[in-house]
Amino acid sequence: MHNGLCEVIVTKDREIAQQDALIEEIAQRLEQVGVAFVDFPVLHEDGSNRANLNSWTVNCIMVPYLLTGELFSCISAYWLQLMTLLYLMQTGRSVAFPGHSLGSGLTPAAAKELGLAVGTPVGTSLIDAHAGGVGVIESVPASESESKGDDKNTICHRMVLVCGTSTCHMAVSQRKIFIPGIWGPFWSAMVPEYWLTEGGQSATGALLDYVVENHVASPHLANRAASQGISIYELLNRILESMMNELKAPFLAALTKDIHVLPDFHGNRSPIADPKSKGMVCGLTLDKSEKQLTLLYLATVQGIAYGTRHIVEHCNSQGHKIDTLLACGGLAKNPLYIQEHADIIGCPLILPRESESVLLGASILGAVAAKKYSSLHDAMKALNAPGQVIHPSKDPILKKYHDAKYRVFQELYEQQLSRRKTMAEALA
Repeated sequence: MHNGLCEVIVTKDREIAQQDALIEEIAQRLEQVGVAFVDFPVLHEDGSNRANLNSWTVNCIMVPYLLTGELFSCISAYWLQLMTLLYLMQTGRSVAFPGHSLGSGLTPAAAKELGLAVGTPVGTSLIDAHAGGVGVIESVPASESESKGDDKNTICHRMVLVCGTSTCHMAVSQRKIFIPGIWGPFWSAMVPEYWLTEGGQSATGALLDYVVENHVASPHLANRAASQGISIYELLNRILESMMNELKAPFLAALTKDIHVLPDFHGNRSPIADPKSKGMVCGLTLDKSEKQLTLLYLATVQGIAYGTRHIVEHCNSQGHKIDTLLACGGLAKNPLYIQEHADIIGCPLILPRESESVLLGASILGAVAAKKYSSLHDAMKALNAPGQVIHPSKDPILKKYHDAKYRVFQELYEQQLSRRKTMAEALA
């Protein structure tokens, strides 16, 4: 540290591929001797020295810095976890679960800065995605929860999608499950006493924006949407409905039978973990109309959903039993996006009653720290609530259609690998 200020280095997935491969190997070896990863500690605003079990610290260090003047340097989350392991062994500092009340609450200096009372409870923090998980993962109808039997195991059948610029895919389990291409497992990183497994797509909302905004028809569509007081995505969804009726398509998804998208425009985070993977579009013509943009938009949504299906299937093949999805974030407000995910993955998708799940998750942490609930589990059960439940279509023809497009989706990546090899050999 340099006078309390140290540069924070945040590297992108593609820039740390070699580091990740090494750390993945080290993680496996540590796991074999019973050592699990925890997170690098940050100094909390209450002055305590407890370590945070949150699996990513990059987004958690700025608030403690502003309140305490202390900042740790970091390169990547895996390195953070290794440093933490050594740090905790050397110092003997304790580890706190999410929402744990730290020290004696706010220090006088922090309280003055925030305009709050000295001693106001401070709970162990989480990053935004994990707070979203806390705010949504118990948002299931009572019938859904009761049908699964064992209360402790029920939560393990769910995956939370925090859908924004990128998407985080989070599932918990009662035992350690190491999965190639998936981050974790992280002990108590989101839900205390459960192992967190986290997949992700590097660009989802950002990809849709890129595809739509870079099309020649986009400015005109944006003006039309503005004149109607709706978003451009609402307008695109309406155009798709009109096209389906006009073309007498058997279902909306069939409109993209000739156009396919591999959504790896910013690499593949999970489950392939290939930062060199590139986005692909198959089926382009010279058409530059609004309808062509609409079809490209739908094909991109479907490509993202096939990516999530790939993650779910990969996790289940390694020991998870995910059969229910819960979604929050900006993309979860798009009914087309949600229905395509339900149809393509074949799972019911639940939206929480509270749309701002990240804020709810943070509030739950505060409620636990303030002793309003005896545990994070109790607080989640009390404060999470289900909203709309979107079920996958029961149409066997639609299922057959998506299975076929999913095979094309997988083949696009295989073709890319083959062409990558061909060109590498040509330049060797």
